Amino acid sequence: MLTLEQAQTDADFGAYVSKSVPPRFSFVSSLKSTGQVENSLSVLWKETTGSSDGSINWRIFNSATDEQNRIVSVNEREKYDMAYYSSPWDESVPDELLGCFENPVFLSEELTLDMLQARTYHADNGHDGASGLRMDFSVLYGDVVVLVSTKGATPEQVFEMLTGLAEPQAAYKGAVNTDNWASTDD
Repeated sequence: MLTLEQAQTDADFGAYVSKSVPPRFSFVSSLKSTGQVENSLSVLWKETTGSSDGSINWRIFNSATDEQNRIVSVNEREKYDMAYYSSPWDESVPDELLGCFENPVFLSEELTLDMLQARTYHADNGHDGASGLRMDFSVLYGDVVVLVSTKGATPEQVFEMLTGLAEPQAAYKGAVNTDNWASTDD
């Protein structure tokens, strides 16, 4: 287990740990995993007000072919927009899009608030409307992936967290050449 300061100063992934966290959320834990299979950093923030079970989970790791195959452009809404389909997703999303739809990967330089709003859905869990908001997606910064899973955070809050990662975004802007990656439409 790591403290927030240790996570934010981690040599591999510390630059991808947001310093901008929504007011209702507090740091709970962080874990660094190193091994032959994967090197990653996980960070968890939980909602501290009321009886809500809101959370923001990030897992930060180096990208692999799987993430590269799930990169979506802002114009490929059928691959990430929750409004296009109904729950359960595995019954309404076409089979060829399901893997990408369940966890699309957005390029950091293309990320917009509209994309996050399109990834937001409400799960009826008996709590107030805010605690029912859910998002699941990843953002690619150069060769580093930030996998985001939230419950109770708004798209605006998460967008602010992600755009606050200006340093890694600037450092890696243009570092990834996607011209040679295979398209999932091939």
